Amino acid sequence: MGGHPEVLHLIRIKCTTFLYLIAFSVPRPPSMRMRSVSRASLDNLIGFKKRGENSLGRMLQHRSVRRFHDSFSALSGSSGTEAVYLSAIQAICKYSSKAPDELVDLLSKAPESKITDILQGFVNAMVEQGKAPKTVQAYLSAVNGFLEVNDVEVPPLRRRVRKPRVYVRSADRAPTIDELRTVCVNADPETRALLLFLLSSGCRIGEALMVERGDFDLREGTHVVKIRPETAKDRIGRLTFVTGEAFGAIEAYLKTHESSRVFPLSRPRAYHKLTIAFARTVTIRTTAGRKDVHPHSLRKFFFTTALRVLGREMAEALIGHKQYLDQAYRRLTVDEMATLYRRLEPSLTLFGQVSPARARNSQVVAKSDEVEHLISMGYEFEALLPNGRSILRAPTSPERRQEEPPSISGNVTHQAKWNDG
Repeated sequence: MGGHPEVLHLIRIKCTTFLYLIAFSVPRPPSMRMRSVSRASLDNLIGFKKRGENSLGRMLQHRSVRRFHDSFSALSGSSGTEAVYLSAIQAICKYSSKAPDELVDLLSKAPESKITDILQGFVNAMVEQGKAPKTVQAYLSAVNGFLEVNDVEVPPLRRRVRKPRVYVRSADRAPTIDELRTVCVNADPETRALLLFLLSSGCRIGEALMVERGDFDLREGTHVVKIRPETAKDRIGRLTFVTGEAFGAIEAYLKTHESSRVFPLSRPRAYHKLTIAFARTVTIRTTAGRKDVHPHSLRKFFFTTALRVLGREMAEALIGHKQYLDQAYRRLTVDEMATLYRRLEPSLTLFGQVSPARARNSQVVAKSDEVEHLISMGYEFEALLPNGRSILRAPTSPERRQEEPPSISGNVTHQAKWNDG
């Protein structure tokens, strides 16, 4: 049955509302009665709740905030920056018990000493709330920009407002190759493809989620990924690469959806899926409210690995640090960069070729009919892969270390082929 999409949408809303009201009007025994539903929940079900309500988006209703937002959104375009800046304005309004426009009107007529007192009090309040020093400085910088854009003469903060000293509250770490193997084996196809993409490309999560199917290319057997300027954090486009193993997982995942984006996920959803995948399989320590292993640790894994294999300039360029992009891209062609990445690829491959030297103290991936023989030689079973192969850890006893690892035909593939169907 054809029809205008908007008309059909309204019909669905009315039908849903009608059924919902009938369900709650029919008397039920006490054991079957449902809890009362708030008006907000009903609005959300019917479809009246709009994006931005009950969130930072409400701040944009104020003229002064819109003016500030317009001053940085076109240049930055980063949703993360937007969230931090709007959170800062929300925080100082809560501290001062003033709406944004009221705060601007108050401070535009106030002497410098009054402005300094309010800003210093705001900083002190955030420190008492346990905000990290970097967060305090970011909020203060955002508030300063907000006031200046709205023509409030702010005194020099460096001399007038005392800020907390920045120090490391917690130390995160790059996950080990064994931890990544375990996470990958236990992940669903979507999470696995995203994890392998991030750890082998060094991309930020926001950049990865904006990659489209047409952004992949193949150069001399190396898979190239184009990070477009409009999706990069610093608005500088670049090329990066993924391993053949990662590309195989991505190819399998792309068959499950038809979106032009490789990963049609929201940022919170992607972050949540990776966080859960780590939490289920990796021992995570929490210090000062921060986990030592989290989704951003995949970028750290890539950087530390690339730093060791390729050196700082190339490692920094591949992960998109702008001060190194010009140096590397001006000096090297795409084919030359692909050649360098091929040197790095074995170190980023989780289930790829294991050299004899590493096999003694590492893991091997074996076919099902080879597992029993390997276990009889001292190998320990660790996990079963989705494609039916098994991960085994090589024996670590002194006598076993002196032996050559067994020659297993086809026990390891250069590109992991996931078969979850």
